[in-house]
Amino acid sequence: MDLQLFEKEVMTNLHWSVNDIEEAEYEPLMEIMNANEDNRIYSSEEMMKRWNSLAD
Repeated sequence: MDLQLFEKEVMTNLHWSVNDIEEAEYEPLMEIMNANEDNRIYSSEEMMKRWNSLAD
């Protein structure tokens, strides 16, 4: 049931199809879906600064 709830969440929030979910690699997908603010290394502002410096 947990996997079905996870798939429902992905379909609802990311608008993925069942095929998209079934073809995705499970471990990286779970890492993404379980990410939260406590996992941040950089603030949003710091990430934008880093992103912009790469564009220069």
